[in-house]
Amino acid sequence: AHSCCCVPELLLLPLPKALVHGQMGSFAVYLRDFHLAIVWCCIFWSLVASAADPGQSTSQPSREPHEHLVIGALIPEQATTSGKLVANGFLSAIQDVNYRADILPRYKLQPIMRDTGGDTWLGFQHAASVIGEGHAVAIVGPGLSRVAKVVSPLASRCQIPFVTPSSTSLFLSLHEVHQFILQLCPSSRVLSQVVIDVIREFGWTYVAVIKSDGEHGENALYHMDQFAAQQGLSIIKVVDIPVYSGSEHQENRTAVVETLKRKMKCLVALRAHIFVLSVLSHQLELVLQAADDLDLIGEEFVWIIDSIESPEELMRPKLLKLLQGSLGISTSLPRSTSKWERTHKIKDTSIYQLYAYDAVWLIARALHQFILDGNSLYRRHLPGVEGSPKLYELVDGQLLLDYIRNMTFEGVSGTIHFDRETGERVKTYNIVNMFNGSFSIVGKWSSAGSSRQKRLDMGGQYPYPRWYNGSEVTPADRDVSTNQVIAALALISEPYIFYSNSGGNEEFSGYLIDMMNELSHAVGFNYSLTVWNGSYDDALSYISQGNHPYTLVVADMTVTAERSKVVQFSQSYLTVQMSLLVERPSTETAAGIWGFLAPFSYKVWLLVLGFFLFGAVVLRVTEAHRRKHPDLKFGESLWISFSCLFGTHEDDKVTSVYGRIWLQVMLLTLLVLTAVYTAMLTGFLLSKELKLDVAELQDLLNQPVGTTPGTSVFTYLRDIEGLKNIVPVSIAEATPAIVNGTVKAFIFDRPSVQHIALHNCSVYVTKFQFHPSQLSLAFQRGSALLDPINKQMQSFWESGYLNRLYDRHFVWFSECEDPDKPHMLPQINIEEISGIFIVLAITVVVCFVGHFITKRWLPSLSDVCVGTNSNKHYDRLWALEEEKQRDSKAMTNNSIEGLYVDVTYDTNSDSESVIE
Repeated sequence: AHSCCCVPELLLLPLPKALVHGQMGSFAVYLRDFHLAIVWCCIFWSLVASAADPGQSTSQPSREPHEHLVIGALIPEQATTSGKLVANGFLSAIQDVNYRADILPRYKLQPIMRDTGGDTWLGFQHAASVIGEGHAVAIVGPGLSRVAKVVSPLASRCQIPFVTPSSTSLFLSLHEVHQFILQLCPSSRVLSQVVIDVIREFGWTYVAVIKSDGEHGENALYHMDQFAAQQGLSIIKVVDIPVYSGSEHQENRTAVVETLKRKMKCLVALRAHIFVLSVLSHQLELVLQAADDLDLIGEEFVWIIDSIESPEELMRPKLLKLLQGSLGISTSLPRSTSKWERTHKIKDTSIYQLYAYDAVWLIARALHQFILDGNSLYRRHLPGVEGSPKLYELVDGQLLLDYIRNMTFEGVSGTIHFDRETGERVKTYNIVNMFNGSFSIVGKWSSAGSSRQKRLDMGGQYPYPRWYNGSEVTPADRDVSTNQVIAALALISEPYIFYSNSGGNEEFSGYLIDMMNELSHAVGFNYSLTVWNGSYDDALSYISQGNHPYTLVVADMTVTAERSKVVQFSQSYLTVQMSLLVERPSTETAAGIWGFLAPFSYKVWLLVLGFFLFGAVVLRVTEAHRRKHPDLKFGESLWISFSCLFGTHEDDKVTSVYGRIWLQVMLLTLLVLTAVYTAMLTGFLLSKELKLDVAELQDLLNQPVGTTPGTSVFTYLRDIEGLKNIVPVSIAEATPAIVNGTVKAFIFDRPSVQHIALHNCSVYVTKFQFHPSQLSLAFQRGSALLDPINKQMQSFWESGYLNRLYDRHFVWFSECEDPDKPHMLPQINIEEISGIFIVLAITVVVCFVGHFITKRWLPSLSDVCVGTNSNKHYDRLWALEEEKQRDSKAMTNNSIEGLYVDVTYDTNSDSESVIE
């Protein structure tokens, strides 16, 4: 016996018949007493045993559950390597919560788990099923970010909190978009911040990133790029690693390594020494093996692994050798985690399994406090679409969500606490150093800090990292065998170069400055800039003279044949086209006095008119043989046809079968035409039409046109026939010159004119572009740096760095309304509504054929339509009906003739008296 619940069963053990019926001797009494003594000893022993060692008891404490609370789970159990572990963590937490008598004492958690398989549509279906059919009050999952984004609108509509244990996308933490999604696993933004803080701690500014090709790698790169730009760090190369399954890695190991080597070969030429590795766990060893084959692992190099689920997963001899001297980011787990693993007899723990376990406890604790405060879990059904699962909303779901967000407790994955401003979980990470086959913690990082110094704690109580060769001297981030200092001329042209001089402190920034910093890091040179106030051509002429230290021009310099005779150009860093900056056009209402006709083209209006006339003809033909309305002429059928538009037609005048069929099809056609017309008319009345004076270059012939003098654009425009009035206008003078009418348009490269129109709504850039040009750096002829810079520029193009740099500097969101957006709605043409007229044509054929068949070959069928069997019988019934009407009329007249009214006025009274 293990419980008091067994007492009734023990007391009902079979007794001898004599004891039951009271026929007892002394021996029988002895047997009865002995039997009861044994029973009570068993009960006493079970109570003592339970009190002495409650942990040995496997049964649940005595409590009577009053109601089940359903907790759903959406887990990619078969799609990911850790899916089964996450499922085990979820089920273990459900059992542990139900065992605890102090958490939800009147309730019992009931799990409903669905395998999403990593499919977004399947995940959405399962989420709707768990909410609608399972009546879940909260859901753990989804496990993948792409699935979580799809089910987020469903969660918000039904107000069901979703706590995801493994989705890392930053966008899920945006409350205004994904309000009911909580991430227990920190987002990729947090991990990226850890990596950048570690890099800056060691003074490195020049790194390459190797990432997995997919959502995980893309999110990591996006945030790293953002943090790197803020802290002056250069990500000079990004290598995408194909995503293979774990089985593919094992079966085709040699082929996979060769593929990775081809992908990573470009890293050798970069001379970078710091590599950030953001790949899936089963890709780690193969990527490092490919790097070792390329001689990218050694005493000069440092590898940083951005996410280690647990350092124990790295305890493989070959992998530890490849990781010698590297750094890793791993989750900081409390001591209670190891105790939890021993209690549940778990050997291979995944961090996501711990997150799933804590997710259930987070929901359970919040529900416990929610119910304890007197709140209700009332559900209300939502109107749905026929065929879709029935859904409901949790009326106080928003309140329950707030309880979950405000919950704080110590879980097996660390402290569970959400930041109120960012909505993300406050998380702590260990900075791990791998050396000589083991790992050691060399620092801690906490997301609670507001600056790098407050977030990252390295040194002091922690040992300094040991690098590949055992040295504590921090390796350099690049090969600096070349250390030249180049004097360069800078032509200030926003947005390529921004310049400020405050108190003698010159500051340069912009697209070209970021690119030059990357080049100097990669090639290994330093440079100094001097502002050049002359023209582009004068700057090229100056550096070609050779009697001064300046050997480079940094500017938005266009490559031309004439300039190439004076200097040498590097490989192009950008291709631009010329664009027109003109005065912003005025707008006027699109609908004039005849605006109500605008939705349809004139052909459609003619077709509609023909439709009414043709409809009258069809009605006249189909009703011609009817005797009930022998006077239904063409004019009356025309009236019936037109009155269908307003619903005032008379149905009783159309009595034939085919006439009524035609009438219903007419009404359907008019319904479609009316709906289209109403929608289009609303748009036309509210739309505006642009008055464009200048749309392309041909509109500027014989007009004054402005551009910057001393540039290739000025030379090009001067040679165009018809553009005779070229006015020298600087970029700063462009807007006043256009507004004042000095020039009709200002022509320059598109990034420059877009920057002018960015915050100035009096001008705008047209869509028209022409004359593509290559922009390059200009070197003094014979420069030794030209060749290595060209190679590095080629690497920039291959890695996509220049494209990302362009997006960072030249993709803007204007404060002004975009006049290039369509303001006029297109007219409806015949082709767009031809389908309904095809239906009309088919109906006409059916009605005409049916009408003539029934009239000529099936006259009895025609008469049945009005309730008779033959024309003769119909004539007889009609005559009888007319005779009845005449008799009724005569009787009415006779009754009226026998009735009279006499009205007399009483002159002696004040009022009139009516006497009948």
